[in-house]
Amino acid sequence: MDRNAYRLAARTNPGDLLRLATAIALALSLIVSSRASTAAEVKNPVASAHSPAVAPSEKAENPPEKTDEPQTDGQANPKAAERPAAKTNSNCLVGRFVYDGDPPERKKISAVREAAHALLPSLPADARIETLLVDKNKGIANVFVYVRSKDVPFDKTKASKDTVRVHVADGQFSPHAMTLQSSQTLHVENTLKKPINFRSRFWVNENVNFLIIVGGEHRTQLKPEPIPVRYSCDIYPWMHCWMLVTDHPYVATSDASGDFTIRDLPQGEWEFQVWHEQVGNLTTKAWPKGRFKFDVREGTNDLGTIEIEPDQIKARAKLDEEF
Repeated sequence: MDRNAYRLAARTNPGDLLRLATAIALALSLIVSSRASTAAEVKNPVASAHSPAVAPSEKAENPPEKTDEPQTDGQANPKAAERPAAKTNSNCLVGRFVYDGDPPERKKISAVREAAHALLPSLPADARIETLLVDKNKGIANVFVYVRSKDVPFDKTKASKDTVRVHVADGQFSPHAMTLQSSQTLHVENTLKKPINFRSRFWVNENVNFLIIVGGEHRTQLKPEPIPVRYSCDIYPWMHCWMLVTDHPYVATSDASGDFTIRDLPQGEWEFQVWHEQVGNLTTKAWPKGRFKFDVREGTNDLGTIEIEPDQIKARAKLDEEF
């Protein structure tokens, strides 16, 4: 620095020097920014001319929403209508089936067939027929409730691969009523000390009738069936169970208290089927042929208490006497 410049700096107010330095830095910043903007316009003149100006802070706070669907340049996505209106992980249909009368007395197996204990000594002395189970609070067990609509959406990639196990407990097939997705495997085990056979007639699948030796098992996969099907044992004819095979997971059976829950339903109006082994389609005044339509909304959809009159679930002729 020469002497004149030194004398000028010495006589200058420090505040003025700071303001001067700030102005010089700002001018340099504007020059650099202008050159970068010009280069971007030359590289992509169309985007620069038509793209709206967005502040850097807005880009960070409002990123574009991601989508798994292909882009269609502003046109409506043709697959959008196939998707459910909302996520399905919180939507369920619940209810409780109640017997509107005095709970019917279940018949003892030994009273129907005296030779039962001779055939299967492990059968409990008080074993009873499981065709209609009503608890002390009048709840009806083993009522099937499922979506009947053919267009109900579901993610096949998330279909259950679990094994559904059937075994013998207290001289009966257990569970008595079960559901099975076509993606699952049916596993039948013989836990008795005597052979059993497992027989069923289907509407869609091929009929089966196979013998399972002591300690043996049988595994199979099945196609969806329109209604529950009956599995029985010809050696011990009181042993039977019911199974509904569907492709979708929107199905349930009522528990010992009569309660049921269908989980993860997509929103929208769907047709449901109600079915019980004694009568088939469980028809009521409000549900012709045991069917009803319901508009599923987000959250819990409660049908409340569903009272079933004795005549509506009355057994078919001699059904309770076949054993």
